[in-house]
Amino acid sequence: MSERDPGVGGVRRRSKVGPFVALALLAGLAILGNDRLVLDANAAVSRWVSAALPGDVAEPLTASLVLGSTSVSVALATALAALLYVRGRRLAALSLGLLLVGIAVELLLKSQLGHPDVWPELHRQTRWYPLPEISADSGLGEALALRSPFPSGHVLRLTFLALTASGLAAGRLRSSLARLARVAAWLLALCGMVSVVYLGWHWATDALGGLALGYALAAAASHLQGLDASGDAPD
Repeated sequence: MSERDPGVGGVRRRSKVGPFVALALLAGLAILGNDRLVLDANAAVSRWVSAALPGDVAEPLTASLVLGSTSVSVALATALAALLYVRGRRLAALSLGLLLVGIAVELLLKSQLGHPDVWPELHRQTRWYPLPEISADSGLGEALALRSPFPSGHVLRLTFLALTASGLAAGRLRSSLARLARVAAWLLALCGMVSVVYLGWHWATDALGGLALGYALAAAASHLQGLDASGDAPD
């Protein structure tokens, strides 16, 4: 991959600030999640999203969450890692395993933090997401001792996959197409954030925490991918 390659979905390899800012944001949101002012702001954002987006627009957006589900995202990451491994890019293949690190961090935070759940009156149903949702009050959520909706796992996994895939694609595309790939990745992550708030699965701070963690892990994946980019076999 060339020196001008911007890395994963806009995460520039020579930029060392962005991932640390993202992790600092994650920590700040984790600390402030129980603050009354933050809760009031979250409620205001949820009501605004629900009122501002007509159902025929918002409902299809929720289909993006399928890519952020645990089963689908892990399957996609595994397939992409296998493809990279076959092409001789073993570190790049290993970088996809950071998705599992993200899931572990997500479950740890959800089991240790006591952030409030989204109020039931803000919950919505959607036919665009056919998979079962794991929540603190679901059977699996109780088995995992989940106590908090922070951070959003769907946004975390969707952000990581979108940025990582766009970064890998950008290394093989012309600069204009590479920029389009990065924009598409960020738009997909934004769709995931809006969707979880619209459906009442998460507060806005939960979605932002998932984005921050997904971005930081995508930056780490970008670094690993850059270490063995020269091993990528030609088409």
